[in-house]
Amino acid sequence: IEPIVAMSFMAAATKKLRFCCGVMKVPMRQPLILAKQLTSLSVMSGERLDFGAGISPWKEDFVYNGVPFEKRGERFDEVIGIIRDAQKGEFFEHHTANYDFGPVRLCPVPKKPIPVIIGGHAKAALQRAARLGDGWFSANSEPEVLKKMIDELNGYRREYGTDKHPDFRIHAFNQFAYGVDDFKQLRDLGATDCCAMGWNPFDENLTLQAKIDGIRRFGDEIIARM
Repeated sequence: IEPIVAMSFMAAATKKLRFCCGVMKVPMRQPLILAKQLTSLSVMSGERLDFGAGISPWKEDFVYNGVPFEKRGERFDEVIGIIRDAQKGEFFEHHTANYDFGPVRLCPVPKKPIPVIIGGHAKAALQRAARLGDGWFSANSEPEVLKKMIDELNGYRREYGTDKHPDFRIHAFNQFAYGVDDFKQLRDLGATDCCAMGWNPFDENLTLQAKIDGIRRFGDEIIARM
């Protein structure tokens, strides 16, 4: 399900859960529309939104949407800046070769900026997360590989002077993490958040009740013991 639609649906049915897409393909989206969607969802959900943002390595994602594949990293950086400017609640404008508009003001906007959790494993992605992000989102990685990337990420944060960020998040994902010891290992590596599944998503015979039971099991066996 498209992430804005999915998170809106879930936010309307809950009161405490936070939401973060992992991750949304950003550079092929129109930045002002994306900013309006994110700020609206944040306000209407009681500011329970983190923004998981990525670039996408697939040329088709761009070409099929009429957006150039080239300079996607440059456009990504600009979109993040536009989204942050839009949340200030003041008139602003933006003039570059990629995006040219202004002045414009979005209303309403959340009281606090939406955290931007930047995904990707390449050197450029880790540098971007350290330089621009409020956190980093990993895809599936073995613990030893994840540790190397977290160490590299933290090195870039020191280099850019962003290592003092008080709430920097590291979202870790290991599809083979099922027991409490597996998640404690991820925590000890530096993860602040974990992506997890309470069931096997490749099980073709999976029922709704099995998913509900899986969520309960995860709460009882993992969350309660962490």
